[in-house]
Amino acid sequence: MRCSGPSLNSLVRQIGATTSSSSVVRSPCPRADDSTDKGCRPARRWQRRTLQTADPLPRGLAAASDRVAADFGLPTDWLNGGPTSLLDLGLPTGFEDRLQWRHYGPALGVAFASRLDQVHFKLYAAVDAGGPGKHEADLRRLRPTSDELVAAARWTRTHDPSDGYRAMLAAALEHFGVDGADLGA
Repeated sequence: MRCSGPSLNSLVRQIGATTSSSSVVRSPCPRADDSTDKGCRPARRWQRRTLQTADPLPRGLAAASDRVAADFGLPTDWLNGGPTSLLDLGLPTGFEDRLQWRHYGPALGVAFASRLDQVHFKLYAAVDAGGPGKHEADLRRLRPTSDELVAAARWTRTHDPSDGYRAMLAAALEHFGVDGADLGA
């Protein structure tokens, strides 16, 4: 499978991925056609940059996303800037240092959220969703430890300190086998 035209090569320079997609991409770098990209380099030393919102997606990136969706039969919202709202409330401590960069050819660099950060994001999303669903399933696939879940839970409380959220969070942790965790005030 190939993208038609310059879908990603000339329009996209660097993007970040915070969803469970980063659990799929590992070295050697898989390609859409299931072959292995021999030219895929391990992550270069990341130059510190300021993280910026991608909601809405920049025009060039949105155009590239639309082309990729058409070429591969993906939903039109397969790439979206929704998770960048986390920038407003704060990312887990050390997030930028844990980014895992993958480079695909000369034009595309993707920063994937680390497994630990995905645990944080997926716990927050699972509790916010209020019950079983894709976020809980994604979180289970990450196989978080009790300590990771408690750390993630404490981070989510910085986003929603309400008593109602705290009760839902405690119930979610119990659902994942973590009883009586100290979730702070």
